Amino acid sequence: GTQYGGGARMAPGAYIDDGLLDFFTVQKSSRIIELDCGGGAWYHLDGEDFFAGDGKIRISIMPSALKVIAPKPCNV
Repeated sequence: GTQYGGGARMAPGAYIDDGLLDFFTVQKSSRIIELDCGGGAWYHLDGEDFFAGDGKIRISIMPSALKVIAPKPCNV
């Protein structure tokens, strides 16, 4: 579909019944992202809604936390 987790629109051109698998990737990344929104802020994480009362959001990567199983050859 076009959205997930409380209505976050991630792929507006995606259709659940067109027979295609839609996905998106992040080209640039960091191990830690810190945001200061200057006040309360809603955000989505893994399809769930969260509220940061002070507006400060810190997201960090946990090395080796996700196991990916893929057929060979695959450049994952």
